[in-house]
Amino acid sequence: MPDFESREFVDVAEDIMTSKSGENQAYLRTVVGRSYYGAYGKLRRALILTGPNRFGDGGLHRPLINVCNEPGNPQLHDLGDRLKTLHALRSRADYQFNPALNITLVEAQDSIELAKEALEMIDKLFPGDLACINRCLGKKKK
Repeated sequence: MPDFESREFVDVAEDIMTSKSGENQAYLRTVVGRSYYGAYGKLRRALILTGPNRFGDGGLHRPLINVCNEPGNPQLHDLGDRLKTLHALRSRADYQFNPALNITLVEAQDSIELAKEALEMIDKLFPGDLACINRCLGKKKK
């Protein structure tokens, strides 16, 4: 059986959006979470496959986003911006239950588009980009 590909989470998010779920918060929040984890998981896996596993069994969500957002590489910065937006939406979807902070249909749809853009950017990263991210993550963990 082939390894699971995180990008499939984005496919699941799209399937949910095309179902008859309407604007049900459980579905919209799930769409946002799957979109984020589709992109984050793809980058995490690429980093693990090309360098030391700095993640262990957990995650390095904010440190990874911060590394991508550091100045110097516009492509990484654009990726970091998308991950940062997706992470903020995912955090809101998972932890904020005030009706004023509900996830809207537009936000759920936007999260899918942001994830797709991030996936394309990850596919275009050079080995040197991944090595740079890995080095910077190593420095941040110390």
